[in-house]
Amino acid sequence: NATDEELNALSEKYSKGQEGENKISSNPLIDLVNALCEEMISAAPTTSKGNVKKTPSRYDKEEIIPYGIADKIVIDKPNEKVFKEVYSKVGSTITHVRDQIGIQLKAAADCKTLRGLRSGQIDTPRLYQTALGCKRIMKRVHPGIEYSTAVQIVIDLSGSMDHRDRAESLTRYQMAMQMAIILAEVFQLLKIPFEITGFNADGCKSNSVTPEYDGDRNITFRDDRILYHIFKAFADDYSLSSTKYRLGSINASGYNVDHEVIRWSAARLHRCKEKRKLQIILSDGQPCGGALYEQELVNVNKMIANAGIEQFAFGLQCECVKNFYTHYTVLEKMEDLNTTALKIFVDFLKKGLNNKFIA
Repeated sequence: NATDEELNALSEKYSKGQEGENKISSNPLIDLVNALCEEMISAAPTTSKGNVKKTPSRYDKEEIIPYGIADKIVIDKPNEKVFKEVYSKVGSTITHVRDQIGIQLKAAADCKTLRGLRSGQIDTPRLYQTALGCKRIMKRVHPGIEYSTAVQIVIDLSGSMDHRDRAESLTRYQMAMQMAIILAEVFQLLKIPFEITGFNADGCKSNSVTPEYDGDRNITFRDDRILYHIFKAFADDYSLSSTKYRLGSINASGYNVDHEVIRWSAARLHRCKEKRKLQIILSDGQPCGGALYEQELVNVNKMIANAGIEQFAFGLQCECVKNFYTHYTVLEKMEDLNTTALKIFVDFLKKGLNNKFIA
């Protein structure tokens, strides 16, 4: 297991942008996210004059100052005991989910041969039918889709995730931990690149945004310090216990500023070379900070969609995700994953497997 010193060094490496091609800067989180989001914005629809189309909102005269110098990337300490306890409970579900997702991906990847056609290639075994006057002796081969997908799982770690609907049920963060472990094991078995991040915020003075005025603009500063948790980066080897056991540290506290973290995470996902990019959100509801933050999350998700990144949200004991995400399902209990929820998710995956994603 990694020592505290090693974890702090790893956290500092991510924070200073030394992962991959990132550069060190005086404020690396701001520089990195802004640079990557410029790329995402460039993929957005444009007007005839070349300007990016903007969605009108009642916040046109308001501007959010989105990043704080105190924001921090956190590499959580591995918790082997909790991970193994949870893994022992979800083993059969991992197999079921892997089979369902794997079947769909394999079916899309398989070549399909259509026979008995009037045009195409000669289907040699059918040539004898010409003596019987049959003209349908041709075939056509449709190549399967070679799926090229990168997946990112983003977990809400705010204090409300420590809530449970019933005394006998799991808390929402415990459901998120089980979901994260199930999906991580499935994507590892299917050899699909993935990463798992989480987020919460601390140091909030009023659990709301703080307005300050500059002429006719309402510039909003947040009081929270956002903590960006990285449980497993794309470059990390999930087979190492020092990586996978971090999922045993998933917990809940503080507040949530969703739009900034979803944007930051999408910027990381946008760098992946895979043609299909999927962001999965595990959350129980809506951002802290009221209507302004809610509208910002809607706007950010539209920008992410314009950049070609797909999103799917699992609402944990709460259906509020429907207000922010086009594709979603609600889990009241983990048993739902084996029934309706998994079917909705698999149908979503199938719809995205089209020729757009041929590698």
